[in-house]
Amino acid sequence: TTEIYTLSLHDALPICAGHHHGGHHHQKHHKGSEHGPKKASFDDTRPSANGTTPAAAPSGFADWTCNGDGCWPLLFMIGVQKSATTSLFKALEQADTLCGATWFPEHDNFYKEAHYFDRDSNFDAATGSALAATTYTKLYKTSDKCSGNSFMDATPAYAANMDVPLRMKATLPPSVRAAAKLVIILREPIARDLSQYNMLKGTWTDLAVKTNNLQVGNVEKTFCKDATSKFPSYREGTTCMLKMFTETCNRASEEGEGGTAYSRCAMSRDNDHHNRLADGLYAPQLTAYSKAFDRKQILVIGFDAQIGRASCRERV
Repeated sequence: TTEIYTLSLHDALPICAGHHHGGHHHQKHHKGSEHGPKKASFDDTRPSANGTTPAAAPSGFADWTCNGDGCWPLLFMIGVQKSATTSLFKALEQADTLCGATWFPEHDNFYKEAHYFDRDSNFDAATGSALAATTYTKLYKTSDKCSGNSFMDATPAYAANMDVPLRMKATLPPSVRAAAKLVIILREPIARDLSQYNMLKGTWTDLAVKTNNLQVGNVEKTFCKDATSKFPSYREGTTCMLKMFTETCNRASEEGEGGTAYSRCAMSRDNDHHNRLADGLYAPQLTAYSKAFDRKQILVIGFDAQIGRASCRERV
């Protein structure tokens, strides 16, 4: 786990520390009018690893991602959970750089997080194709404040869901997929996991009637213990997951099932035994997105750099 995490952060930390890692991954936003967000530039002429160049957005048409059913977001903040994604989203929004899902009021959490690609009911179980893509695009409507190329879907649960990269690749129109920009913030996995525990416990504590089913997650599924009368300790909720990871996720291949610990226990429609510890294995998550998108479309940020440096937010 430590080695996987280190490999991920090696790619993340230089980005917001002032170093150039293969050139700029994202163009800076140009200053726009005071009545609308600054228009993002999607032109990128640097050659990719295979010698091709990512497609540039059509010029002179700010709403080229839109039709009568709404718009496709071009900006995605895919993770990870409990890594200050809300703070970064709000900072960019307040700078008139982007808009969320305009279908929802701005105080609604869905304004930031659409949760479209991680919801199994939106996709055919056999083919994995979207059942009705307009369900997604109708969430993003243009206005005087929000132009077509300023929308962001900031759903941090996307990173840890093994199905999402393929769903995005299959669902986004080719021109949108070629111009999309993805941001992922990586946080030290144990600190991130503890933050998730504190979030669920805090939500549970405020309930008059105690239950396992919280808006932010199911306590029993996440921490292995029933919480209808008492909330489990972090030790209890982690010991059981470590045992499951050893016995189920990390079992030897000679026992008749191939794959990796991550593929066996990551969040997925086909996995009956999701283990929350797999959410902290960032290397396979980054690999999956790098197969669905050109690597230059993905900006990886270290959590400590994101919260500690204004220059990091300016880079985004």
